[in-house]
Amino acid sequence: DLYNNEYSLIVDNIVSSIHVSGSLVDDLASVDGLGDYNLGVGENIINIVVTAQNGDQNTYRICVVREEPDTTGEGTGFSSIYAVNENQKTIANISVGSSASEFMNGITCTGGATAKVLDKNDTEVTGKVATGNVLIIYNSSNMVIAQYDIVIYGDPTGDGKIDIFDVASIKRYKLGSVSLENAYLEAADCNHDGKVDIFDVAAIKRNVLGVSIISQNKG
Repeated sequence: DLYNNEYSLIVDNIVSSIHVSGSLVDDLASVDGLGDYNLGVGENIINIVVTAQNGDQNTYRICVVREEPDTTGEGTGFSSIYAVNENQKTIANISVGSSASEFMNGITCTGGATAKVLDKNDTEVTGKVATGNVLIIYNSSNMVIAQYDIVIYGDPTGDGKIDIFDVASIKRYKLGSVSLENAYLEAADCNHDGKVDIFDVAAIKRNVLGVSIISQNKG
């Protein structure tokens, strides 16, 4: 727009970067400032400078406001009864053994959004939800607007159960023979102390024996 040098827009917190593109009316002019920009929370100012053939310059100022994270999930197309971590993009505090339909009973979509639970092969989950499954939120145009890795504490194997195989998984991880990352590593921290060690192994064993139950509520 030749007569407007100021532009502004507000984006959801999930939008962490944007691409600015444009075209010139005069092929002999030049433009600086187009390209990709990472967005911090709050105001982000992007200046696009157009230089005419005679050296005259015109600066276009774009103000992009990235919204604050919403720990309830509201504003990203849904709200839930679960523990949503917007920084780590995880969702927890889910009852062990919950089916996908039971889990989805705790999800309320808003603004025409819909949700699905997918496994690591992008297949919709119909049985038990497990560590490593992903909650996907779609807007009314069926575009992905948010996604969260499901964490079941005590289930680093990702089979939706807490059993002796999870003990073996943590032991192999400590020996360096297997890798646990992201949601799986978080799930291995059964006692929520920020590290994976012998105490987490003991917590799983006590859960298997029925001595004590692993809390799914990290908070």
